Amino acid sequence: MTALRGQVGGEISVEMDAAPGIDLTKILAEMREQYESLAEKNRRDAEQWFFSKTEELNREVAINTEQLQSGKTEITELRRTIQSLEIDLQSQLSTVRGPGWRRGRSAPVGRPRVPGRRPRARAEAGQGASRCVRSRLLPLLSLVGKAAAK
Repeated sequence: MTALRGQVGGEISVEMDAAPGIDLTKILAEMREQYESLAEKNRRDAEQWFFSKTEELNREVAINTEQLQSGKTEITELRRTIQSLEIDLQSQLSTVRGPGWRRGRSAPVGRPRVPGRRPRARAEAGQGASRCVRSRLLPLLSLVGKAAAK
């Protein structure tokens, strides 16, 4: 083998025209920088969206709370109105019917029937007053019912 080495023993020179090697660390660094900037932009966008939605919801809560309070106040006022109308109705009925009137009787208890008096007319007058107050009371009752259903 030594003899063969001596015969072949020349120098060989090989030259190659090759492109310079790709610097993968530089490419990865650039990709990481692009990714991080995109992630930061997305985080800022998401944060801005979150704050705008939170602000919008807070405004809606404030408006709905105000409307709820207004509705409760209106219901309270309507109930007071109903109570006062019921008191007025009872007052008018007692005025029309007299102090000793009892349901189902044409003459008040304790008072004898006086000829010429018309107990029916007195009862009809009471019914007329009752109808008048009821006509004012029923729309209010329906309003209270609707408001309570909300």
